[in-house]
Amino acid sequence: MAILESSGQELQAFGQSARFAETSNSGNDAALLSLLDDERAAQGLDFLYLVDNTGKVLASPRFSDARGLTDWPVVEDALSGQARQQIDLFRPDQLHALSPDLAERARVALVPTKAAAPTERTEEGRGMIVHSAAPVSIGARPGALVSGVLLNRNLDFIDTINELVYPKASLPEGSQGTATLFLDDVRVSTNVRLFQNQRALGTRVSQVVRDAVLGQGNVWLDRAFVVNDWYVSAYEPITDSFGQRIGMLYVGFLDAPFSMAKKRAFLTLAGGLAAVVLVTIPIFLRWARQIFKQLIVSEKLAAVGEIAAGIAHEINNPIAVIQGNLDVIRNELGKLDLEVSDEFRLIDEQIHSIFVIVNKLLQFTRPDEYADTNEAYHVAEVIRSSVPLVQHLLNKVSIRLDLHIETNTVITINRTEIQQVLINLFVNAIHAMPDGGTLRVAAVDESQEGHSGVKISVSDNGKGMNAQTLARIFDPFFTTKQGEGSGLGLSISRKIIRRYGGTINASSTPGKGACFVIWLPAEKA
Repeated sequence: MAILESSGQELQAFGQSARFAETSNSGNDAALLSLLDDERAAQGLDFLYLVDNTGKVLASPRFSDARGLTDWPVVEDALSGQARQQIDLFRPDQLHALSPDLAERARVALVPTKAAAPTERTEEGRGMIVHSAAPVSIGARPGALVSGVLLNRNLDFIDTINELVYPKASLPEGSQGTATLFLDDVRVSTNVRLFQNQRALGTRVSQVVRDAVLGQGNVWLDRAFVVNDWYVSAYEPITDSFGQRIGMLYVGFLDAPFSMAKKRAFLTLAGGLAAVVLVTIPIFLRWARQIFKQLIVSEKLAAVGEIAAGIAHEINNPIAVIQGNLDVIRNELGKLDLEVSDEFRLIDEQIHSIFVIVNKLLQFTRPDEYADTNEAYHVAEVIRSSVPLVQHLLNKVSIRLDLHIETNTVITINRTEIQQVLINLFVNAIHAMPDGGTLRVAAVDESQEGHSGVKISVSDNGKGMNAQTLARIFDPFFTTKQGEGSGLGLSISRKIIRRYGGTINASSTPGKGACFVIWLPAEKA
């Protein structure tokens, strides 16, 4: 813990200071006592004393009997030259030897607590001490400075921990962060309230937590009943310098406001989705009735195109509303959205899937209407700018990208449309390699039938396709990804490539992967 390290560093700095060396070697016992007591007060310590390498206490301000207080691993390590800090457990008689006042401050009356383990004890008299020792030189002899801070009833200590763990505005409105130091299973320092203005000192941890943390040495990360309410809690065992479990450190916050925040978020989202569905169903039905009347006098494919276009236009508006409200909910929750991140991710993915399908339908039925103006682009730049759009998918399944671009050819195209074709091929290749593999993208100059142009190939070493599947991959609405794909990606891609006077072909061997080859004519001089 940082607090332990800070205590040890301050003690080491004092032990290495010139004024300590000068005073300890002066032979003036009164001056040494005064210096130690001044430093004890400056560091906020409950005791500070000096021992030599035989364990003899040379200077001990503020307590009279030091016998039995040097037989600690912390002190032994310091006398061996190694500074150490630990939380140790002092018996009532040891505390009394340091100071009767210290022993009285450590006493905590036990309070009957719901769900705690049965006990016949009525008070806790032992004290948890932040025990620090640092090596020093006393003339030619090694020695050690030993200090301690009592943690029983040390409210400044526990409030500091609470502020470090729960800074301002880090919890839902109405919730509050809490921290507790347990000696065994008894709260000896806490900001948990028994009543409005009374801290729950002397109350005890629930038996189920006690058995898991103190009994088995496990860290507890779960809901737990704390005094009189449920908290989202974390408990960690505390061990002393002998390696024995002597208590626990707890931090947590009220569960009820957090649960209400999650419930409100889900209800708001569900209500918004339900409202959108109720508003859009009549529109969908009205459009469907109008379009079905055209089927009597139109060819089937044209009618399907009109249905797709009409539904796509009507879907775009409610989808935008859903996405907007989802963003508002996420902003309102702030950091709490980590608790429902999986649910938000699923909603985002489904909204995106609907958006992609709608735009594919529009481009399939009315490609000219949704095409932007054509401009001259370097093929190499278009390919490289498309790769970052699927980089997250490559990383997700550990797919290596192998780029071989050996062309400076310029083609006249709509950049967005060609990127759509490339991304569709990239995504198909990635889906064909669920266990990882290599995605190879190559571009070289190539002439066909006397026309200069560029050949782009996208290949994978995935599961491949059989001859029957390969023969149908460019058919509208044909898909091998049941429940995921729309079956329009490759059909739209071929339509786009043909519109620019190019070609697209595929080859595949089951178990060895697939390769798609695009040829596009170069811009005429």
